[in-house]
Amino acid sequence: MGKIYCTECGAELDESVKFCSSCGASLESNEVTHNQNNDFIQSFEIIPIIVYLIVSIAGVYILKSLYLIYPHIIIFITLSAMIIGFLSHNEIKFVMIYSLIAGVIFGFIMEFIIQDGTGLSGVMGAILLTMLGSFIGHLIKIKLNY
Repeated sequence: MGKIYCTECGAELDESVKFCSSCGASLESNEVTHNQNNDFIQSFEIIPIIVYLIVSIAGVYILKSLYLIYPHIIIFITLSAMIIGFLSHNEIKFVMIYSLIAGVIFGFIMEFIIQDGTGLSGVMGAILLTMLGSFIGHLIKIKLNY
């Protein structure tokens, strides 16, 4: 018996099932991919990353202008990173790669906006918060069956 992959969450399933056991999505023949080699380049989504970067950079700039630095920025980064997990149509491993890319970009941009001298530790913090928020956003999307 062959294996198929859910197009909603990427879970590996038997061909005979009608619904995904992970997310509950309908597995009609036109909704399932038989391609086991889901290439990162083919499935790369830039929109969630761009939306996250715009929202988070604008938000942090506004928070800084209001003199609301910590912990407001930490909470804001995590919440805005949920955009990546919620908007992405790929499985969780791709969401984590997207959030890693976005976290690195955001971390270095933050060094220019806030200029608080945190250096690499600030960049690493941005990466971790972005990955955490993306993971939470992806879990919420799965739970809502969106």
